[in-house]
Amino acid sequence: LYEKLVGKRVNNHYPETQIGHCYKCLKDIENAKKWYHKAEERGCFFASYDLYNIYKKDNIEEAITHLIIAAKQGPINAPTELFNCLHSTSVSPTLIIQISEVLVQMGHTFNAEEWFKYGKAHHQQGNHSESIECYKHAAEMEHAGATLKLWKIHVEGKYVTKSLTLTRDWMQKAANTGDISAEKEIKNLNKAMNIFQQGITYYKEAASYNSNPYLKAQQEAKYKNAIEKFLQAATMGLAEASHYLGICHFKGWGTEKNTDKAIEYYKTSAEQGYDSSQFSLGQIYESKNIDEAKKWYQLAADQGHEKAKHRLEQLTIS
Repeated sequence: LYEKLVGKRVNNHYPETQIGHCYKCLKDIENAKKWYHKAEERGCFFASYDLYNIYKKDNIEEAITHLIIAAKQGPINAPTELFNCLHSTSVSPTLIIQISEVLVQMGHTFNAEEWFKYGKAHHQQGNHSESIECYKHAAEMEHAGATLKLWKIHVEGKYVTKSLTLTRDWMQKAANTGDISAEKEIKNLNKAMNIFQQGITYYKEAASYNSNPYLKAQQEAKYKNAIEKFLQAATMGLAEASHYLGICHFKGWGTEKNTDKAIEYYKTSAEQGYDSSQFSLGQIYESKNIDEAKKWYQLAADQGHEKAKHRLEQLTIS
């Protein structure tokens, strides 16, 4: 009787689904699957749920693809089953992404661990922008793993604009979650910053002698003192210290004027995401390599450096 009605709908029922039920009762699973597939192709979400229940015993990947279809409009318990699958250890990154997308569309509120798992799946699939957004959601909920991931991502600068400020922000947040490596880096940063500030004091004192030609020797001594402190802080990885070493070598303050050495220090700082050094490199390279200059200006401009933005506009016009 049902076979005569194939392709039609009777009282909102699909004959193909009923045929599948009959074969399932007869324990003829292969024919049951065949008819459930036909019903699913016609848009019967209940058939999709039946396929899920058949496949989940020995092919969870195949099962979930049908459950996703069912969860969108099908049986009321399908979304719950889908949510449970999200927490299964045997689900591939691809399916985690698909499950998560459906749950988000359905209005499910993710907790921190779910956002982290969603982000990790995107990362494994090479979807780095999506991964970072998911990690940010998890980090906002104080997920330690997500916060640590975001810190490391900004340190490497592979998938984000390299920014010293953001790197340190995420380092502090990681330290706040109790990460030992971040706490150690914060202590090192504070120590380096204290040494750097001592150098800045010498640097400002030296600059204050500019209007008095009779204090040239004292000024040179102060710059040398500043460089000594900057070197200590730069050795500890402080970008600002490397930047000021670049200034001193470029200007010849407290040391011989050496543009190559200045570039070396500026690059050390710029590669950590320090926008002032990126801008300085742009200025130096304007007379050497205009494309290289634009590259450094662009990196600074991406961080909001107004002078770099203005200079890029001028170079574009000219």
